[in-house]
Amino acid sequence: MLTLLGGLLGLFTGALPELIGLFRDWQDKKHELAMVKEQRAAAKDGHTYKMAEIDAYADIQESAALRKPEQALGPEFLRYAEGKVWPWVLSIGVLVYVFVDVMNRTVRPVLAYTFTGLYVSMKLSMIAAAAKVTGELSTALKDTWTQDDMAIVLTVVGYYLGQRGLKKFRESRSGAESA
Repeated sequence: MLTLLGGLLGLFTGALPELIGLFRDWQDKKHELAMVKEQRAAAKDGHTYKMAEIDAYADIQESAALRKPEQALGPEFLRYAEGKVWPWVLSIGVLVYVFVDVMNRTVRPVLAYTFTGLYVSMKLSMIAAAAKVTGELSTALKDTWTQDDMAIVLTVVGYYLGQRGLKKFRESRSGAESA
């Protein structure tokens, strides 16, 4: 009995290093798989961070481009046309260009200030007329401020300030949904 037990023990102990090697190999592969998963997660986070960095850089460049004055093409026109056309044709071309350039640069601000001035003067005259009739400024303000006025003001404010606010709102919603 002892001989049989010794033989079996010898057989199993001979295979023990091989079993330990298989167990270590299994643990190593399990560890490598976990490392690959972590590397994928880190790469994904790195990609997300890089995209956020690219978006921030694009926003900065867009803001800088909006604040940058437009390049005047007049000097390039003069250099190109000099010596190729008669001086009087060149002077007419320069005058036309200057007129078009001035109109291009001033049409938006002039229209915005004109309509704002007309709107404010109209509302002030309406408030003054209503105050004269009712005798109270608060009643006159309440009577002259309508839903249309709110829509106009919100449209103007939305046009000038809405893009950034909308972008921040979208970012906050996407951040809340992913959390």
